[in-house]
Amino acid sequence: MQGDKTFSYRSFAVTVQGISHIKSGTVCQDASNFYDDDSVSLAVAADGHGDSSCFRSDIGAKFAVACATRGIQQFVKEHELLFKPGLIRKSNPPTHREFEKLLREKLIRQTVASWNKAVMENYASSPFAKQELENVSEKYRKRYEQEENISKAYGTSLIAAAITPWYWFAYHIGDGRFSVLYKDSEGSQPVPWDPKCYLNVTTSICDDDILDREEGVRAHLSFHADKEPPAAFSSVQTA
Repeated sequence: MQGDKTFSYRSFAVTVQGISHIKSGTVCQDASNFYDDDSVSLAVAADGHGDSSCFRSDIGAKFAVACATRGIQQFVKEHELLFKPGLIRKSNPPTHREFEKLLREKLIRQTVASWNKAVMENYASSPFAKQELENVSEKYRKRYEQEENISKAYGTSLIAAAITPWYWFAYHIGDGRFSVLYKDSEGSQPVPWDPKCYLNVTTSICDDDILDREEGVRAHLSFHADKEPPAAFSSVQTA
């Protein structure tokens, strides 16, 4: 995304099937999306795990992107009046701490819940077929046959970022990188790293404790009044 003081940010998203997936005939397990209007510019990327036990991760990635996009749009719209100048309010605009709490409890928590709902609806309409379980580890095959840990089959990481005329934020589940670039050419990666992500091990939106662990969902929020917003954002997910 890039823009200026008149909020002329524009987003884009690109999803490309990896060469190894093309050679092996594996479906693209990543998804991305973007959206722009006068109130928000956003971009979302999800990287399906691709593990043999996560055989529907391509679907899970698409669900994650859709839920995050819809959730951000609704969140920004619902809280827009808190920041618009010249309006009669019952209280002052929220503090940074108050709004970060709203971000976590309203947007992030509801996005994860929406993803789990979409996953279970997909499973209910299309239970796992025998051929889907052929390459699954014995541990998870038994669980799936007992209808346990169903969301694991849809596992994916997720990066989402959005900017409005008053604030910007990003949140991250799993591995990958989120970077920002300021107008003075200074760059940073403001969303903390999850120490549970190591080599080919990553946390996931399907983890039971993803909302309970302090580092399960990492987020960064900044008010423009406190610091000039970045000139550009970059979210990278690699398969």
